[in-house]
Amino acid sequence: MFDVRLVRVVRPNLLSIASLLALILCIAGCSSFHMTGATAPPTVSASANPASITAGSSSTLTVSATNATQVVVTGSDGSKFTLPSAGGTQAVTPSATTTYTATASGAGGSTSATTSSAVPKAARN
Repeated sequence: MFDVRLVRVVRPNLLSIASLLALILCIAGCSSFHMTGATAPPTVSASANPASITAGSSSTLTVSATNATQVVVTGSDGSKFTLPSAGGTQAVTPSATTTYTATASGAGGSTSATTSSAVPKAARN
């Protein structure tokens, strides 16, 4: 008889096996191999055009996002709006200089970008 406590169960790491298989396939001549499973983090960029306006004028915010399921823009003036997951544009008419933060969220996390629409004091009514 043998002692059952000495028997070790070996469980292969499936990720290691998949990585090894990918390496073998690529060495064998594949042009590309993409492993799935890892979720890419979202990216986001934001801009305001024009960046400086007079009071009562409007500026267009442009937001671009990738790998996002939700894009929300909040302004330092309390404004808030939701854009499609790829981003979009939003006209704003701030009465004072306002910083806008665009946050893209998705399965890979969330990230933010900021832009401002400046309203110089001399231009305010």
